Amino acid sequence: MGIDLNRRRSLWLVAPIALIAVALSAAPASAQQYQPKPQGEDIAFLQLGTVGELVTLELYRSAAHSKALDTSEKQTFKRLGDQTSKGWLKLNSFLGEGAISREIFSVKIPASVLHSRAKTVALAVRFEKLLTGLYLSGVQSTLDPPTRLLIGRHLAMSSRDLTALGELGGGQADVGSPKPLSVEYVGEQFESYLGISGA
Repeated sequence: MGIDLNRRRSLWLVAPIALIAVALSAAPASAQQYQPKPQGEDIAFLQLGTVGELVTLELYRSAAHSKALDTSEKQTFKRLGDQTSKGWLKLNSFLGEGAISREIFSVKIPASVLHSRAKTVALAVRFEKLLTGLYLSGVQSTLDPPTRLLIGRHLAMSSRDLTALGELGGGQADVGSPKPLSVEYVGEQFESYLGISGA
């Protein structure tokens, strides 16, 4: 039986990240008894993570109806969209009055991207790598333990989605090796896809 080297490569690159997230998820039960209370710059990771998840969700939902993708690929993007939607709602719920509202922000995915399978997959990988890099930085620098645990869980989800994208279409997507990214850098990358609703 042949070995899918592309699939093994994508799993090998993402596995260490997933292990970190699993370790965080296995934190003492006492940490789970408290709601996240971000301290200092902790809130920036939650806010930007929510924005990034919203932008990524819109891409997935649009890709699920793209004529450039086949039925199986559309189903994959639909599944990723459903999972991302749950994660976005969960993360957004911790922001209180600072929650990201669709009544304020709109997401604009270029039509040129959605008309191309390669560009759609590449942008999806790009978004997940941005989120993974953001969450990696969050795990390293967040002060509040429950907030760190929350970010660690989202790191696990983004790592899972990045693996799925790496396997999409026979493992042709280059997921690379995610690295910690600054809030400023990730914010600049997602900003170009955001607009003001009604503007």
